[in-house]
This record gives sequence, C-alpha cells and structure tokens, in this order.
Amino acid sequence: MNVVGIIAEYNPFHNGHLFHLQAAKENCDARFTVCVLSGHFLQRGEPALFDKWSRAAMAVAAGADIVFELPWVYACRSAGIFARGGVELLAATGIVTHLCFGSEQGSIRQLKEIALLLAAEPTVFRTLLQDQLQLGKSFPAARFAALREYGRLAEPAGLQLAPEVLAYPNNTLGIEYLIALEKLGNPLVPVTIKRCTANYHDQHIAGPIASASAIRHLLAVRGLSAELRQVIPSPVAQIMQNCAVQEQGPVFFAAFTRMVLACLRRAPLEELALIHDVNEGLEYKLKETANTASSLEDLLTALKSKRYTRTRLQRILIYCLLNFQKHTAEALAEAGPQYLRVLAFSEQGQILLKQMRKSAHLPIIHRPAIHTTGTARSSALARMLLLDILSTDLYALGCPHPLRGGLDYLKGAVRFPKDMPSPTP
Repeated sequence: MNVVGIIAEYNPFHNGHLFHLQAAKENCDARFTVCVLSGHFLQRGEPALFDKWSRAAMAVAAGADIVFELPWVYACRSAGIFARGGVELLAATGIVTHLCFGSEQGSIRQLKEIALLLAAEPTVFRTLLQDQLQLGKSFPAARFAALREYGRLAEPAGLQLAPEVLAYPNNTLGIEYLIALEKLGNPLVPVTIKRCTANYHDQHIAGPIASASAIRHLLAVRGLSAELRQVIPSPVAQIMQNCAVQEQGPVFFAAFTRMVLACLRRAPLEELALIHDVNEGLEYKLKETANTASSLEDLLTALKSKRYTRTRLQRILIYCLLNFQKHTAEALAEAGPQYLRVLAFSEQGQILLKQMRKSAHLPIIHRPAIHTTGTARSSALARMLLLDILSTDLYALGCPHPLRGGLDYLKGAVRFPKDMPSPTP
C-alpha cells in the first residue's frame, strides 16, 4: 500500500495545491496522503495567514488524510533544516512510502545530481563555498556561485551539473528534500511534479491557478473577494471566511511591529548576541535600527545586506521574539524531531493513525499537556513542544482580534467532517 507524503505551508491552500495533492496520489499510485504542515511561523520568517488548525482543516477538506505539525524549530528555519525536519517526520510515521514535491524543473534527475554533490560536499566544493562566503555573499548566493565554479572544474571529468536550477525556489527546496533523504538512507521514494501556470513570485491572478504570493497580496488588499474565490477551493474559502468573521485571520507580519520593536529595544546587547543566527556583530545593528525604526519594513530595509537576506532577517526577528538561543537551536537540532503532533485527519486518516500506533517511530501527540508538565519539562520533546506552544501564544496576539494564550492545550485535532466549521453566511 502506497502512502504519499507532502511537506507544506499552505499559506493559504489554493488550486495549485489541490492540483499537486491530486497529482501526487496519481503519480505515486497512493491510496492515502499524509501532510507535514508548518505551524504559526513559516520558513520565510513570516506569520501564517491563518492558524495551523484552520490550515490543516483546509488540507483535509481538499483530500489529505492526516496533517501533522512540523515543529517550530524546523518550520521557521533555513531551507535545509526545514526539509530535514519534514522528511524525518514523514519517515517516522512508518507508513509513508513516497515523498512528492513541486518543482520548476519537473524532472528529478538533475535535482538528484546536485543533491548528491551537496550531500557529499567534496573538499574542492567546500573550499569554493567558503571562498564565496568570505566575499560577503548570502549562503544561497554563495552556494550557487560555488556550484557553478565546481561544475566548470568538473566538466572535463564528465560531470554535468546544471546550477541554474538553483535559481528557482521550488527546485532549491526540492534539492534540500533529496539531500535529507540521502543522509537518512533514502527511506522514501522521491517524486516531483512540475509547477503549472503561475510562477512562485507572480503577483497577478490570471486563470484558476495563482501563486501564493499573488493570493496573499490580493487578500491583504481586497479581502476574500470574488476574484480570490476563483483560485481557492470552495471548502477552503469557507474556512477562510469563518476565520475572518471571527477576527482570527488573516494575520500579517505588520501586526507584530510593536512586539518585535519592544523586544529589540528592551533586550541588552549581550542577550541579543545569544540569539540563534545573530552573528558578526549583528546585535549592534539590531539595537541601533530598532531605536529609530517605526515599522518592520523600516527595520528590515535598514538591516538588509548581501550577507543577511530579508528572509533570514525575518527569521531572526521571530527568534528574538521567542528568545530562541544558539545553544537551544544546536541541542534540538542534534536531538531530531521528537513527536508527531496531529492537527487534522479524515475518516481514512483515522484508519492510518490506528496503524501508526504499531509502525510509528515517534510518539503520536493529540494534546500536549501530559508531555510538558512535571519532570517531563526538561526533555528534548518537551522543550521542542513548548516552543510550538509559545509560538502559538505569540501568534494569537497578532490576530485581528487578539486571542488568549494556551490554545495548544485547549484545541484538539480537527476531525473531518465532524469538526469542520459550519457554513457562515
């Protein structure tokens, strides 16, 4: 029995995701679909438009069978760590057989060639990469340049590389999935599906499939308009409307302006220096710009440099909010994923969950209280889970109508269709 796994953010779920979900099952000859979904803060360091339970419900309403949460320590990190966390969680279910991801390439051969090289990281390539980093380039730019130079040097030996595939974001993430699979011993069969119609950064809607970027832009400007409903499955639009009516979404980064600026202005330099990914004296610039900036846009514009991309800086601001320090990042990365947290499931998914009680290599968590109290609080599992809980508590303050804390203790997994929200006029 084939079970296809998908690693996603669904920010928000749209017709392109529906196409991928259906194509993944068809291409993998799979009977079931298991998704690993980012929680409340995403890989680009931004808050999700809608809470994790609503986005998980969107996926199940569209055909997914189980949605697990990708812990915050993986979800709001660089592409490599994000990919590793998702791959390890899917493998830990003990039932997922395939990993399917979208790419601009649409063919896995060239992606695999680059992934194998990057996983092995030969000495010559490592030297080239360090040379590029010393020029002050960001890691993605440095890796692209190093790979291009390595390909030029290796070409006489018959190695044909196509570094230009790294110019596309879904290709890059797909390569990270393949690297993670290689290092894990290839427990899943990788399959890629070519992105159709809309490009990743497209800002305009033309046709039934639009980019998430265009959808987020339109949602910010016009709300859940008739134009937007054309590119979103109707059950998903209903969930989005329910969130809007209850003033629980959409949530935008600007809502965290005062929280972020207050955090940076309050924290002493020595505390900022301990935050994960704050290096090379960045704490001084964080402090200086926070004292003069009046918006996150001002802050990010002043901080951005060749070394620090906007995405990386956005993640750092979230790390500051959660006081995510270097030693914690290292310890939890070494520990690996500690649990499978269920966000939503279908009737078929319930069958899979019963099977996973025997096959899963990690504990399956529905409610976190038992794992975060008493002596359990000091374990790697509890520390990872408490960061998920804290991210929810802070995210709740960014909602149009700020919500109470402790929602992770109060809300259970969404069961489809029993717990799906009723239609709102």
